[in-house]
Amino acid sequence: MNDQVTLNKPISPLPSKFRVSAYSTRGVKAINQDAYAFHVASDELSQSSVFVIADGVSSSTVSQVASDFATRQFIKLFKIAPEQWSIKNRAETIIKELNALLYTRTQKSPFCYTPEKGYVCTLSVAIVTGSHVDVFHVGDSQVQVMQKGAKSAKLLTQPHRQISESDPTQTYLSNALGVKASIDIDHSSLTLNSSSAFALSTDGVYEFIALPSILNKINSANSLSENQAALVVHEAFSKGSDDNLTLLLVKVDIEHPIVASDRNLDSGANSSPSSTQTSPGVNTPELDTQRTNAAVPNTDASYLNTQLAGQEGEESTAPNLETGDEIDDLKLERQLYTSARSHVFIATIASSNGSHTNDPVVVKTPATDFTQSPEMLNAFLIESWFSRRVSSAHVMKSPTFTDLGLPHSPSAFYSVSEYVQGQTLAQWAVDNPTPTLEQIRNIIEQVGNGLQALHRQGILHRDLRLENIMISEQGHCTIIDLGSAALVDAPSLYSSAPIPGAALFAAPEYFLGNVGTERSDLFSLAVLTYFLLCGRYPYHTKLAHCRTLSEQKKLKYETALDPKRAIPTWIDSALKRALHVNPDKRYSSLSEFIYSLRYPNPSQQMAYEPLVKRHPLFVYKALILALIFSNLVTLILFN
Repeated sequence: MNDQVTLNKPISPLPSKFRVSAYSTRGVKAINQDAYAFHVASDELSQSSVFVIADGVSSSTVSQVASDFATRQFIKLFKIAPEQWSIKNRAETIIKELNALLYTRTQKSPFCYTPEKGYVCTLSVAIVTGSHVDVFHVGDSQVQVMQKGAKSAKLLTQPHRQISESDPTQTYLSNALGVKASIDIDHSSLTLNSSSAFALSTDGVYEFIALPSILNKINSANSLSENQAALVVHEAFSKGSDDNLTLLLVKVDIEHPIVASDRNLDSGANSSPSSTQTSPGVNTPELDTQRTNAAVPNTDASYLNTQLAGQEGEESTAPNLETGDEIDDLKLERQLYTSARSHVFIATIASSNGSHTNDPVVVKTPATDFTQSPEMLNAFLIESWFSRRVSSAHVMKSPTFTDLGLPHSPSAFYSVSEYVQGQTLAQWAVDNPTPTLEQIRNIIEQVGNGLQALHRQGILHRDLRLENIMISEQGHCTIIDLGSAALVDAPSLYSSAPIPGAALFAAPEYFLGNVGTERSDLFSLAVLTYFLLCGRYPYHTKLAHCRTLSEQKKLKYETALDPKRAIPTWIDSALKRALHVNPDKRYSSLSEFIYSLRYPNPSQQMAYEPLVKRHPLFVYKALILALIFSNLVTLILFN
């Protein structure tokens, strides 16, 4: 197993032009469970054009939700995936994430015992990068390509279907997204030697129409009309198609034909380890494909360790950068800090005329001692990938290389993020040992807004602490460092750390070996609030040593009330609830906790009450017992 991380390298020049015609209809069925999406690269920076098609499973009543989600999400994640990943790594990682999310959704639904009726669908993806085509396939849709001048079309997919044991004349779908925790992915590749035509189709089309003849006509024509796919679909419908019908036709015009090897000319396929739109039998030579399988519970760092290898086999190392160096149009102006794990620089970007822009960015490279650690390198990639999914003024941004005008394929291993000015909240707390309650509310509300933005994208931060929050001179707060982040519905997919982040801020459930939830981030936010108020931790260091539920139940919350500080009792009550060791007894949402810091809960007592009012029955019983006891003493003494 090769655990070395390699860089993605550019493959070949961009084809001169793409023409696309797409159409999908429900046909004779009541609802259309098919979906498609595509993104055509607009320039050399973005490189890859992506075409995706999904077919719903007829046994499911919610399969259309899965199809729409899979196609849209694949395009979205592919466009923002780390530039260091090869095409194969990006596509397979995304497909495994889609499978994990759909599988989890099915397991949480009434279909948990009948997954074939849950959120399931097939998925076929064609990615064109220069003159190179990669196809990734799950299910029974088809991807065909015919190069100009070729005698026959090449079928780049094989159906994942099995013959029924009870009825040999029937077949059933044996592989689909969302059915199992693991997923089989077929991968095939092809180098285009000339202008070509593609067809991505569901079985409602290719079982009733001979697509190679249509692809041949498209190659012969000078253009591809917008309604071409609709015409083909209607023809399939008129020939008796009884399923949903979806077809993507793609014409690729290559300005400078590529001289191919004899192998490419003979077989047309090799086995190999911006505009965006969405919408809800061929006799060919046998195609070799590579199949990848991984179980979701084990696709954390171990999966990426083996899948980060680029197709060219060229190892990636962290550059030994110093202040003043230039790399990929980035000039390192000064070093922010260095640690045992990483080196961080402030850099400027060179403009087209050779000058550097004024807006600085942060360049992070792994420390030399960690360059041979795939886990460390993976953390760099996942951190930037997660931050690109979130749009919030209170979460660190990691722009794509395309957005920055940088080469799409970096020449060395590093990450780029926005430069957040200010100081960490840890330093701010030192400079402001007794902040006002209003200052603390303002900070917590901003951090809470950033966490909510992460949660809306299904991401847990899992390492919220003072050092991971930047605060500007104007008081603006930004969450940084998503190196420990994970998906809410697939927490083990990208991280295997049992206790992520700092132990003093980690939620109790992590110490029990449980997966985190949004209430885990809520606990960390409450610890942050408590520390800013009191300068200490609610359970001191005891929580980190409690590894069983019985031990955690013995922990006692230490009140935040302090005679030296004017802290309302209802604030302390809100913190006590948010810091409960049982996640089910905390606030149900971040917004509820944030609201409770500013507005008292009417059910909470806001002033001191005498014991007789709080527990009148107890007081009366005690008085009666005291009177009885006093009477007995009197009788004994005077008799």
